[in-house]
Amino acid sequence: MVPTASELFGLEHFGIIYSFMILGNPIGAVLFSSLVAGRLYDAEATRQGSSTCYGPECFRLTFVILATVCGGCSDPRSDTDC
Repeated sequence: MVPTASELFGLEHFGIIYSFMILGNPIGAVLFSSLVAGRLYDAEATRQGSSTCYGPECFRLTFVILATVCGGCSDPRSDTDC
């Protein structure tokens, strides 16, 4: 990350830019683990009539969402910066 930040943006505001780059990991963890995975798991468990979910259906939609995000971010034709 350090060489990427310095090569892409220069060294003038390196500290601020690097700090914002590092913030991506915890923000992504909160969004995907608690908001997406947790809520989808709870919804599937409720659909099964229990507080515990059984089977591959518990995380199937979460896997599809994360795979789509990763696939979209790794597409070299994509203009988005993930």
